[in-house]
Amino acid sequence: MATPELSTERLGLRPVRPADSPFLYALMGHREVRRYLGGPVTHLRRLANLLGLLKPHPGDAVWLVETGQRRIGLLSITRHKDGAEREVSYQFHPSAWGHGFATEAVGAALHASPHRPLIAETQVANAASRRLLGRVGMRPRTRLVRFGAEQIIYETA
Repeated sequence: MATPELSTERLGLRPVRPADSPFLYALMGHREVRRYLGGPVTHLRRLANLLGLLKPHPGDAVWLVETGQRRIGLLSITRHKDGAEREVSYQFHPSAWGHGFATEAVGAALHASPHRPLIAETQVANAASRRLLGRVGMRPRTRLVRFGAEQIIYETA
């Protein structure tokens, strides 16, 4: 899946561009953003991740999410670490939290994706992410321990 441009009433979702690198670099190093994602990413790992975001693997989609001209998040549909299924993943800057932007963006990406089912993995402790996944129509499928914490894998209906 090539990354298509998407839009909602309030948001634009577009492929990542080199000019987005400073925002994405900061997002990957933000303690609050990365609280349930294993913590801030090291400098060298961030640089490697940026290259992957700029040139996704075939079949992957990676979006920069913005409202107006303000960058607010990163959203992707990529191969899940366990195999062939595709996983929706997202990170939003704290200034965008609590406005429904992530729900709106994830819903648009799920709707546009040709992959079914789609899954999402989040920590049991991440109540906000679990609520978001429920709002976009995903349901819990299984629990497991990974990365030193209990996780829930959600799937599309």
